[in-house]
Parts: sequence; C-alpha cells; structure tokens
Amino acid sequence: MKQLNVCLILCITLFTASNAFQFSSLLEVQQLKSSIFGSNLIETIALTFQTEDKVSAAKEVLTMLEELSSQLSSDQSSDTEKFTTKTEEFDSHINQLAEEIAALTERINYLASEIERLNALITQADANIASFAERIVNLEALLQEMALANLNDNKYYEEKISSLGKLYNTFTTILERLDKLTGSVSAVNVPTHINLTDAEKRDLEWKNENPNVESNLDKSFLQVESETVSNMVMQMTQDYNSFLESTLNADQGALKKLVSILSSIQEDILNQKLSTVKHLNNINEKYQEMKTSAEAEIEANKAAKKSQEENRLRYIAERDQNMEEKANKEKRRELLETEKSLNESLRDQLKATFQKEKSERAAEVEVVNTLIRIVENRLVQRSF
Repeated sequence: MKQLNVCLILCITLFTASNAFQFSSLLEVQQLKSSIFGSNLIETIALTFQTEDKVSAAKEVLTMLEELSSQLSSDQSSDTEKFTTKTEEFDSHINQLAEEIAALTERINYLASEIERLNALITQADANIASFAERIVNLEALLQEMALANLNDNKYYEEKISSLGKLYNTFTTILERLDKLTGSVSAVNVPTHINLTDAEKRDLEWKNENPNVESNLDKSFLQVESETVSNMVMQMTQDYNSFLESTLNADQGALKKLVSILSSIQEDILNQKLSTVKHLNNINEKYQEMKTSAEAEIEANKAAKKSQEENRLRYIAERDQNMEEKANKEKRRELLETEKSLNESLRDQLKATFQKEKSERAAEVEVVNTLIRIVENRLVQRSF
C-alpha cells in the first residue's frame, strides 16, 4: 500500500523532471510541508510547473492528484476490509481458544475436587482397615480367653458336682444302714424298752461266751462304716459320732429324728448338685452363644476389611487416573493460553499498525485534497 504511493510519487517526479516551476514557494502550500509525504509531493508538483505551459501542467498535476486521492481511498477501503476480516478471524480463533480453555479449567477443577474426595476416601479406608484389623485381633484374643475361662469353669464345677455326688451317695449308704437300726440296738448297753431281734440275741449270747474276742459286734454302726467311707464322710462321722452313740440307749423317736436330719442334709446336697449342674449348663450355653457371636463378628470384620481393601485399591486407581488426566489437561490449557496470548498480541499489533497507517493515510488524503483545491482554484483557473 505504502509502496504504491511511493511509486506514484516517483512516476510524477520522473514525468515532470524536465520542467521547472517554484510551486513550493506559494504561501498556501507552506503549511503542508510539515510531513515528508507533503514535502515530497509539493516538490514534485513544483517541478511539474517548470514548463512554459502552466495551464496544461496544472491540469496534469490536478489529474495526478485526483488519481492519487482515489488510490489512497481505495487502498484504505481495501486495508479496512482486510483488517476487519483478519480481526474477525483473530477474534473467532481467540474466542474458540477461550471457550476451550474455560472447558478445560472446569474439567481441571472437577478433577481436582474428585482427587481431593478420593484422597479422603483412601484416608478413611486406611482408618477402617486398621480398625477392622484391630477388632479381629481383639476378638480372637477374646475367643482364647473365653475358651480358657470356660475350660476352667468346667473343671471347677465338674469337680464340685463329682464331690457333691459322692457326698450324696455316702449319705444314701448311711441312711440305708440307719434304716436297719429301726427296732434294734447294737447289743451294747441294751435298753429295756427295745426288743432284741433273734440275730441280736444270738450275737449277745456269742459275745458273752467269748468275752476275750474282739468283733464288730462291740462297735456301733458308724464305727463299722468309718472303715469304708471316704475322708469327707469320716469327718461327718466324727461330727455326729457322739450323737449317734447316744441313740443306742435312746428310743426309736431319736433315731427317726437323726434320719430326718440326715435326709434333709442329703436333699440339700442333691439340690446343690442339681443347681451346680444347671449353672454349668448355663455357663456352657452362654459360652457357646458368645463364641458363635464372636466368630460371626470376626468373619464380618474380615469381610468388611477385605471390602475396604478392594475399595482402597479402586480409589487409588481412580485417583491416579484423574491425576494423569488433570496433568494432561493442565498442559493442554497452558499451550492454549500461550496460543491465545500470542493471537491477542498479533491482533493488537495488527490493530495498532492498521490505526497508524489509517491515520497516516488520512493525513496524506488531507494533503492531497488540499493540494487539489490549491491547484484547481489557484492554478488551473489562473492565467499565467
């Protein structure tokens, strides 16, 4: 565009180089010489008037100036159209880049929030896994403690039940033997109110005939039984010995009273045994319930722990995938932002250049139009 203007000026200069006229000395054109374009154009026109036919020269110059003005206007229109088209292209591309950058930013922000959420889930999964593992260890330790306690309980109560059973059996034996004393005596210090049985009469007669021979006939019932019962019964024998000996000279009422007392004690022993058996059964039932519950809870905790471990691996894989995508999109956004900034810079440079050239061309058009008026009014219509 600028080259075209310069070429036109050179053509004018070459065309009129052989003529001479001091056009630049006119007062009206002195103020137009402030610019290089105006100064050169005025000097060119002045050279054109270095000819004898001033009117023809003036008309020739006027034609050239009008062509130059038209060319300047045409160039400006063309430049404006090109500038508008190029600016629209820049704006469209910049807007597309901005939209893509905005979409990338939105996606990046979403991925960042997802990564944060997954990190929180991973942290929670770690805590849950540790909690389940600790609970499993505690429950397994509890199972061992319960098994040992149940074993000790069974050992203790089974020994107690066995002892009570032996004691009960001993009382049964004692009561069976006491029952045989009813209506009889031991043949020692025979009371007058008790009738001797035939066997007792025979034993008493034999004893009188054999005074130096020791036999069980001289011993009371508990003295005879003490040789065969357990140590526990021996203690009981000693406790009740004096009372039982006193019954040898007592009536049948005292013996029945003794039997009643021993029967009551035996019944209490039986109740204690039954209660102990029931208590042990309750202990074992409760232990089985607690054992089953603890084992079920262990399995549930193991399943939950496994599920949390699987979830944790899934969270990590998803987080890593999001992190990779986020990094790629951040790189893409950085490239687009660089491209957008470059296009904005080029658009701004184009605009600045266009405005500068437009301003310069407007000044040139003003100079040319002014010269056209001067040449037309002062030279073409003037008689030299």
